[in-house]
Amino acid sequence: MSSMLPLPGTARPLPGRDLLLVALLGAALFLPYLGRRDLWSSRETRVAQVARQMRFADSVREWIVPRLGDEERLKKPPLAYWMAAICSLPWRDVDEFNSRLPNALASIGAMLLVYIMGRSLFGRGSGLLAAVAFATTADVWLEGRTSGIEMPLLFFNLLALCSWWKSRRTGNPRAWLLLCYAALGLSFLQKGPVGPAQVLLIILAWLA
Repeated sequence: MSSMLPLPGTARPLPGRDLLLVALLGAALFLPYLGRRDLWSSRETRVAQVARQMRFADSVREWIVPRLGDEERLKKPPLAYWMAAICSLPWRDVDEFNSRLPNALASIGAMLLVYIMGRSLFGRGSGLLAAVAFATTADVWLEGRTSGIEMPLLFFNLLALCSWWKSRRTGNPRAWLLLCYAALGLSFLQKGPVGPAQVLLIILAWLA
């Protein structure tokens, strides 16, 4: 298997044209009519309402301890609510479009990471095919057009894995490892210990 992989210092340069193509395809899949459908699931309405209370809160405490009405939301980390609230800032309020925007952007980012990893391991054609196959999977497309936890979590975990891989294949591992650690931290803020644990299990399986 190792004979199929590029040697350290031989990473292929990433053409900007391909990255732009993948990003545009992702935008075409995940952004159009993003806000047309009402928030109908309990997960979507919960994210939007908590984000709205954060945005219009009178104190910073509301951002640190998320609340739904008068109930503190301490069972899950706050990053999903933070992202929805931040994405709503260019608009007057939290709505269907901007509360789903973090998931759509995370899906596009995940597409780019799948392409980068696929191209690094198996070549340009395989990277493009992997990105298209990933984005057109039913669950990915549906999750990328709703609000919630899963797609940003997937993006952060892919970013951690991609950064760890790059740290082993380039002459400057420190920068890539710092990015890996940052992605693991964001994964923790998105899902708790379960998020980074998924990445660490994959790395341990690879090293075994």
